[in-house]
Amino acid sequence: MLFLALVFILTILVVPTAPARALTFPQFGDSIHDYGIDLDGNHLYDELRIDFTATVQENGTYGFEAQLGNENFPYLLHDAFHKTLTAGTHTFTFAFLGPYLRKAGADGPYVVRIRGLAYVGQVAWYGTEKSYATSPYDATSFDPPWALFADPITDQGRDTNGDGLFDQIVVRTSITATKDVIVMARASMSVNGPDGWADIDSPFGDSIHLPAGTSAIEFSLESLPLFTVHANGPYAVDLYLFVEGLGEIDYRTHQTQAYAYSQFRRPSADFRTPGPSVALVDSDGNGLADFFVVHVPLRVTEAGDFVVYVNLWLSANAGGLFQSAHGAHFEPGDYTVDVPFSGIAFSRQPFSANWTLEVIAKRVDSTDYDRNRTAWLAPGYDPSLFESRPVAYLSGGISWPASPYGSGCGSVALMDPSTKFAAEQFPNYGLFSFPVYPGTFLVLVSGCGAAGARTSRVTISGDTALGLALGNSTPNSNEIDANVTSWNSTRRTIRSTLINDAAELRFHADMYGNRDGFADSTELRIIRAAESGYFQRGPPYSQLVIDGRGMPFRSSVSYQVDGAGDVLSPANVTETHVEDYWSHLESGGSRHNVTVELSYDGPFGYSRVTIHLPAGATGTATSNGNVTIVPLGLGGWMLDPGTSPNPTPSQVDGTTVYIDALAPVPPEGPSAGGLVGFVSDQISWILASVAAAAIAIGAIWWIRRWRPPGAAQLAPIEEPRHDGT
Repeated sequence: MLFLALVFILTILVVPTAPARALTFPQFGDSIHDYGIDLDGNHLYDELRIDFTATVQENGTYGFEAQLGNENFPYLLHDAFHKTLTAGTHTFTFAFLGPYLRKAGADGPYVVRIRGLAYVGQVAWYGTEKSYATSPYDATSFDPPWALFADPITDQGRDTNGDGLFDQIVVRTSITATKDVIVMARASMSVNGPDGWADIDSPFGDSIHLPAGTSAIEFSLESLPLFTVHANGPYAVDLYLFVEGLGEIDYRTHQTQAYAYSQFRRPSADFRTPGPSVALVDSDGNGLADFFVVHVPLRVTEAGDFVVYVNLWLSANAGGLFQSAHGAHFEPGDYTVDVPFSGIAFSRQPFSANWTLEVIAKRVDSTDYDRNRTAWLAPGYDPSLFESRPVAYLSGGISWPASPYGSGCGSVALMDPSTKFAAEQFPNYGLFSFPVYPGTFLVLVSGCGAAGARTSRVTISGDTALGLALGNSTPNSNEIDANVTSWNSTRRTIRSTLINDAAELRFHADMYGNRDGFADSTELRIIRAAESGYFQRGPPYSQLVIDGRGMPFRSSVSYQVDGAGDVLSPANVTETHVEDYWSHLESGGSRHNVTVELSYDGPFGYSRVTIHLPAGATGTATSNGNVTIVPLGLGGWMLDPGTSPNPTPSQVDGTTVYIDALAPVPPEGPSAGGLVGFVSDQISWILASVAAAAIAIGAIWWIRRWRPPGAAQLAPIEEPRHDGT
């Protein structure tokens, strides 16, 4: 429901309405010609350029887009730009990179399809088109790619801890470069097994400086997901090569050996023999079972925070699904986790046929694949064996605060610490109804987006109607301390005050814990790890870009959640995590550029960033937006972006601060030309992953030109665009 609500909101925000006025589009003239450019003097073309003219009737912002291809590769290369123009005729140039034409073996003449766009705000509308046929060209007249994968490609399993199981599949190959290059390469595979899909990527984000010639390279792919989904090989591994100045230039597919999933590393917790079992527990000695308990014997091999989930289906009732879970921290050793179900709930189900149980043991402070699963069919139990209470219905509706965010989206949960009874519903049109019993319950109502969660205590003596009101969301605050320990290493500390989430976190932490009405620090840490994607990292996000390159994420140093207390406590919950980033590519010279990406304050959160440069460094900080910059002494600043000067409905836009830094050591060698010399020697390009509501925006690589979709011999790339229809 949360996903559907967000899709609906984003659709409203993103899809533009038709412009209120008639648009004028660029009109293309007949003066179009093409020519090759040799930039490095090797008598081969580095670029194919197309000069053209366009006339605009009025001042405004206009875009130009070109697609180049031939009869064999109709969508080979792409170029686009937009400019603010005055009325009149203007001359422009499209540039297409020659190494792609050489690699594809694509001879000319080429057909260039040119399109003109007009901008209304940030939205582009397509209008005029023109096609042009170039002169004949031989693909060999263009510069060859500066680097490509070289055969052979091999793979083998690697046991990193000596237990006889493969922890990784290592894929080895080589890269042949025609000159000194900066490259970034990665491997990935997507496999399907009896227990689902697994997507596995090699560590991605490090740039490597390679000399001319052939250099060996290897990719490590974690094997745990293969065991988790029980997928046997051989597997198809995709290899991608990116060259600075070219973008994605090569793609290969490699088929591995025929591994069996049993050869690979197990999850951090295995089920011990003879496996899970069930029992009835009569805690008050009245002859009726207060609990139906699933005993789950585990052998933990790696310390961490675990949650054991149990799903129970009553076979004779298609809708009879019960779910329960229990979380705890375990060091290596043998344990038995007891997951309880309420006997009161089972006493009301007139189904004693066979029951199906599924147990999932998951380490929540690891990856999503660090889990184990088992399922079995068990005899059912007669309802008369369980504790019985009179039925009393708790019913009512939810009211949302006046806000464009989250209306109609939310959940209601209740819990009785004395009986461990717990239930949760996702109301339909804001209405809920629970079959409970006379007693006192803790109640949680939570919403989506800008609707704040609230908890309360309700005493029920009979059927009760209750209206639950959500509060206004209070933005979470984030204090980020980025300590640049060296010019290729950063440690980032984030302290987040989770104001809006505190009530919900405390309630669910106790519900996943011992259900005693008190959320302790361990329970809070476990539920936060289980409900957030913090530990499940994909691409390496970075708060900083140093000398044009981001600091790839390497490891979490520590993680802590504070705010223990009564489930009904109004106190905030805070979490602090410390992360390390570093690159193997050293930044030379004494002059450095540090780029800090910031998000403006909005209804969902706000943040301030503190930057500390290496010891002794100095610098000046400037911004291209609304940022308050407060010096903190030598090489230190506090950056507060505040609110956006041009706010958007979703308030997720951001700004940038640039720091021109000077190291305390004198410049040495040819790298002493400073920032200007460094940038002039770099052809920037970007490989970025966007997180819609991320605290920090990752800016990893600056891209000169991106590889187009449909390019010959390359993996397909989806390129989001808006055509105004």
